[in-house]
Amino acid sequence: MFDIFVTGARLATSDDVAEALLEYVRVLADQGRTELVSFPALLDGQPAQAWLTLGAGMPLAAVRSEPQLPLSLEGEELAAWSIRRRAAVLAGTTAGFDWDEHN
Repeated sequence: MFDIFVTGARLATSDDVAEALLEYVRVLADQGRTELVSFPALLDGQPAQAWLTLGAGMPLAAVRSEPQLPLSLEGEELAAWSIRRRAAVLAGTTAGFDWDEHN
């Protein structure tokens, strides 16, 4: 589990989603771009859908933490896949990407 800190808010999300977000932030910053992404999260312990602007000039901190309860968020696999797909397209590294994984 990761805690994502941005503009005073704390969101918890799965390792898979957080790692996809961090990779996408790197790609966006390299390209000097920003984009809006959506992903499942926990806010104050309650399931939520988060929308976050990522990229160049957007401060973001992520901290790996141990979950108090087993963490499984509805839609996390699709969100992580979608974020990784967007990063691969932007970075031009789509050769090894599994396009059929979520079709």
